[in-house]
Amino acid sequence: MVKILFEVDRLVIACIMQQNGIKDFGISSEKWNRILQGVCRKKDMMRIDEFRKELDEEQALATTLKETVEKKWRQNEQKVLAWLKELTRVDFRESTIRVCVVAFRAGQVPFRDIPLIVVGRIREGWGYPETITHELAHVLFNQNFRLPDEVTHPYVQLMEEEIAVRLGVRAKYFDYDIPAFAEWVRKARQKEKAWKQYLLHIKRFKDISQFIRENEEQAMSAV
Repeated sequence: MVKILFEVDRLVIACIMQQNGIKDFGISSEKWNRILQGVCRKKDMMRIDEFRKELDEEQALATTLKETVEKKWRQNEQKVLAWLKELTRVDFRESTIRVCVVAFRAGQVPFRDIPLIVVGRIREGWGYPETITHELAHVLFNQNFRLPDEVTHPYVQLMEEEIAVRLGVRAKYFDYDIPAFAEWVRKARQKEKAWKQYLLHIKRFKDISQFIRENEEQAMSAV
């Protein structure tokens, strides 16, 4: 079974600060990808050493938050990982997934080709187990299927809803006020009926990608 490793990493903190528009370190997305894979040039390392010194406070805050995030995840880890495999019918292709904690609001997979999840402060009323579940589902999709994010994101949300209900943290799907920016959640609600049929007949499908392709084709033909 995959190992979920929690950590605080200044490089990841800086990358996500820049991606989220908090602070610009002047590093391109392509270069961040290389840096986080440990493949970067000597001059890049000199720049990294410079901004690392600027992140003492961010690192300390993230280290404190990490204790809470990891504790809440570990209480449900084995169940959630088993459910993810059940719902997708595939395994993680790498043995370790890194979960880097930041002190600001975040919940994302920065790069499709890196098994890295970033989690920070979350919206009031939401929990860390279902938030990490959502991002783990993205990693599973990235590792196993050639499907664009705009197609898969609503289905990832439906997986989050199902697991949140199983954990008992939501009484039903979408048991919260949907944020104005969360278009993928609204799309997920439109696909809920088809998703429930998938859950009833899951063994008919090789994996979740077959269901997604069939459901998307049916949706297109109905237009």
